[in-house]
Amino acid sequence: MSTRVMCLAMLLMAGGFFAVAEEAAYTCYRIRQQMVIDGRLTEAAWREAPVVPLTGDATAYSRFLGTTVRLLWDDDGLYVGYELCDPDLRASWALTEGQAPKALKEAVWGPEESAELLERMAECFERHAGLVLTPSPEHELEWFWTPLGFVSHQWRERQADADGKDAWGGHQDWSCFGLRQAVCLDGTLNNATDIDRGWSLEVFIPWSALTPFAAGNRMPQDGDEWGMTLLRGHREDFGTEPIAFRWPIAAPAGRLVFLDRLRRFERFYSWGLPSDEDGIRQAAELGFTDATVNWKSAAQIALAKKYGIRTYAILMPTSGEWPAPETPENPRPWQKMSEAEQARWQELWGRKAERGDILGKVRNEGARGVDPSHYGGEPMVGLHGVEPARDMLGTRLPCLGSQELREALQKTIKAMCAVPELDGIAFDFFGFQNFRGCYCERCQAALAAAVQAGEVAAGPAGEAAFYLGQILAINRELVDYVRATRPGLLVMSHLYPVFLPQPLYGQQLPFDACGETVAWYIPWDVSKIYRYTKQVTSYPAGIPFLGYYDASRMPAFPYKSGPRLELELQAILDAGGKDIMVCSGTHILSCPEASAAFRKFTVPNRTGEGAKTGKRP
Repeated sequence: MSTRVMCLAMLLMAGGFFAVAEEAAYTCYRIRQQMVIDGRLTEAAWREAPVVPLTGDATAYSRFLGTTVRLLWDDDGLYVGYELCDPDLRASWALTEGQAPKALKEAVWGPEESAELLERMAECFERHAGLVLTPSPEHELEWFWTPLGFVSHQWRERQADADGKDAWGGHQDWSCFGLRQAVCLDGTLNNATDIDRGWSLEVFIPWSALTPFAAGNRMPQDGDEWGMTLLRGHREDFGTEPIAFRWPIAAPAGRLVFLDRLRRFERFYSWGLPSDEDGIRQAAELGFTDATVNWKSAAQIALAKKYGIRTYAILMPTSGEWPAPETPENPRPWQKMSEAEQARWQELWGRKAERGDILGKVRNEGARGVDPSHYGGEPMVGLHGVEPARDMLGTRLPCLGSQELREALQKTIKAMCAVPELDGIAFDFFGFQNFRGCYCERCQAALAAAVQAGEVAAGPAGEAAFYLGQILAINRELVDYVRATRPGLLVMSHLYPVFLPQPLYGQQLPFDACGETVAWYIPWDVSKIYRYTKQVTSYPAGIPFLGYYDASRMPAFPYKSGPRLELELQAILDAGGKDIMVCSGTHILSCPEASAAFRKFTVPNRTGEGAKTGKRP
């Protein structure tokens, strides 16, 4: 416990805390923060939670025995935090499955083994904090703790007595499974020769222990109310009348109001969607609103529609319909890298290409067990030994300046537009294999002509402007072609692979939803995630893109834990992100840890006829 406890009583007397109004309603806010149950109440969520002081008939004692309580909730359960001033910490009883631990009894009372003493202490423990919850009109639950930890709990159910009147029947043999609590003492226990500051108590009660008693047998939703009474008892000694602190001051119980004001992503764009109905239903429950699909699978598209998910066909430079198969005499217009880059590609990707593992499905061979490539994402200088100038994409890409490529892709777009059930087309891989440009003869001649005409400057800056112009031109032309072929069809994109001279350029493109990478598969510093999100969300179509692969399925990629994903998602929200785009959505669905992290930031999609309710919150 910090010095907050020492000053607690004086702050209460001076009105130093925001206190819950005496209307006997406590607003309990939903949180995302990871909580550590250590008895210290040091997390930011505790500092921001409303404070309720306990007074009751003990107002006169508040200077010495000030007491405050805070409550919070999340997907897992209810959190309760007490701070209790006490200048003379005393405790003699800690009940664990009916018995105090022998070592504790000997430390506090000596070696005496008196059943009568144990019984008397069980009935009259001298210092305690208490909580009573009424999750439904028929059930009431009660807990008491002492400075030595948990003491007792029970549940009661409403019954009719012999006269037919309502009465509560108790069940003291109840085990509140999953309950966790911790006490922090600021002083010395059972030593009247010094002055103590007090103690704090932190409690976690899982919904699995509470929902069996709640209306509908479910965890609370936004706006739900339970009954609640908060208690503190302070006895001078065994058998004496307790000084009682209580909230609310008088019966009946107060109202515990559950409030969910956490910001969540409004739309969830996923690259990838399961093909089976159960998987698509899970995707909708996790919040998927838009997803790429196999555009030739009428069954997958129909199931996505059933669950309210908009569907997109994937268009990549490699998916064009060419007039004839590629042969040595009729090669595709592939991009060309420099000789040094080609040698590096062979070093980095040659063996992977031979075994068909460009996507990193086999454990990597790079430094420190991490692949030296960032798989088309922006390399971080010095991270895992990566040299940005030597990183490149494993996948071969056609030249973006090629007219043949445009014609081949227009044929594919026309076929996609002919599928009436599709909602849109998603662009991907419209970039350069070396993340900078193409050095084929055609591009080099076009670059020289642009410099000669004064369209771009000579040198690296002019070259970067020329190749960014190539990316912008082919995207604009193909978006225009989609809209001319089928007006109203949505067009989204993930700008990939990275264009290193200017990683963020989506504001120059006409997409309905333009995903730009703000968090890559390989973890970036959170300040970079925040800064990039600010830039991406500065224009209406900008969508922050987050990369995630399940490392158990894609061993070339590092493991991203649930807390790490939560950190990245929170940074995106804090920087102004309203929507989120991810790849791979199917990997998130198949990994319980990743799904649990995303569920805290998304809203279930219940717009489709297959959803449990017909409305998206």
